[in-house]
Amino acid sequence: MKTTERIDAVCQRPRFAAAALAVLSLLLASAAGATDLAPKGRKALLEYSIEIEGKASASNKNGEYQHWSTRRSLAVQTTLIAQQPSVQDPGDPGGPHAAAGRPKDQPFQPSADMEAFTAEIEKCGEDIACRMRLTQKMMQNPQIQADVQKAQKAAESLRGAPRYQIWLVDRKTPATGTLKMEVQEDELFKTAVDERRTCRQAAEMTLEQLSHGVSWPAMIKIDAQAGTYAANIGGVSLHFVAKKDCINLDGKERSQEHTEPGTSFLPGKYQEGAPDEVEVFRGGADAATGGRRLAHGEKVLTGLYGSVMGGVPMTAKVTVRWTVTVKD
Repeated sequence: MKTTERIDAVCQRPRFAAAALAVLSLLLASAAGATDLAPKGRKALLEYSIEIEGKASASNKNGEYQHWSTRRSLAVQTTLIAQQPSVQDPGDPGGPHAAAGRPKDQPFQPSADMEAFTAEIEKCGEDIACRMRLTQKMMQNPQIQADVQKAQKAAESLRGAPRYQIWLVDRKTPATGTLKMEVQEDELFKTAVDERRTCRQAAEMTLEQLSHGVSWPAMIKIDAQAGTYAANIGGVSLHFVAKKDCINLDGKERSQEHTEPGTSFLPGKYQEGAPDEVEVFRGGADAATGGRRLAHGEKVLTGLYGSVMGGVPMTAKVTVRWTVTVKD
């Protein structure tokens, strides 16, 4: 059976149903054995952190030099809530796990909002970051959420036991966290006089200040039969204002600068991968029971913040870790 035929077995408007149930996962890791699904409404604690440390130094035969170093950290805690388990794969409603047959009495008719969402997500193509941003936005639209529920209900009227489950951020429970950043820059260039410059940049703020009260984006998808997890956790575009203090020495003349430039927390480039491509591991055979780790992930990357002396890369080690623990 062709893919479009399988989708059409779920609803009358296949491409809109696919969008309604889409949960755009970043990386899926498999583990042997089945995994239990949690009751709808069960809560879990998501702990997410990024640690960054880097430095670079360059000099030339004239004695000129540039030094750069940074230490940054982000720690976030937020609550996830289990959604209704589903027969249908939310990431592929017309895929090979779809049950055969069409629900005659519950046809799915997408709303105008869903049609608009589908058109936008098709423009993303294979751009995962684009698709994830739109999916997160989708989950905040009441009309689209209603479409998702209708499509799920239609799918669950088919034969088969629930196999899939989504965990989403509980928007009624505020997320907490702290961001810290330190940057040091030292340089010496020789012109008519020696020009020395030393700059210190620092920032420390709460997650509420950083996100302006918007909840932290996160999503987990479970395939209980295969024992696999897929995760999408946000925070790849953190941008904020930090205090920067510089001391300039032009020969014997001294001056100071105090500015508040816009700053990106994460590197602009990576040698390979990205923080949102985090390997996902399951937590245990009965991971969905109270007090057990549901899933966790870790990724170590090399980030690039630019270069010193026009050629030596400003590299930093970026370590991303997260874990989801189901509450009692």
